[in-house]
Amino acid sequence: MPKNVEKLSYNLIRMYAENFEYTDRNGIRKKGFNPSADATDIKRVPFYIKYITRDGVVEEGTVECVSVDTFRKQRKIRYVESGEIRVVRDYLVVEIDGVKFKTL
Repeated sequence: MPKNVEKLSYNLIRMYAENFEYTDRNGIRKKGFNPSADATDIKRVPFYIKYITRDGVVEEGTVECVSVDTFRKQRKIRYVESGEIRVVRDYLVVEIDGVKFKTL
């Protein structure tokens, strides 16, 4: 019998997808959701994602989150290797950095 893997709700995707890496005013390199106003060298943290497209195809790759639309529950992602931008619906995400999510 397969081992039961716990899955998280897709509402918690923000914890894994919307991270920034920045240098604070003391010169310390930090990682978090909201960089302070005086932060410098702000970059998005890339992450591995596996998701289902509207056509039912499973796609995966290393991406950065460009923007988020919370009303529609979707986000724009940019592939690190190719620079291609796609729109991903939160409820069609299967996995982010090895963490599995409950999908519809």
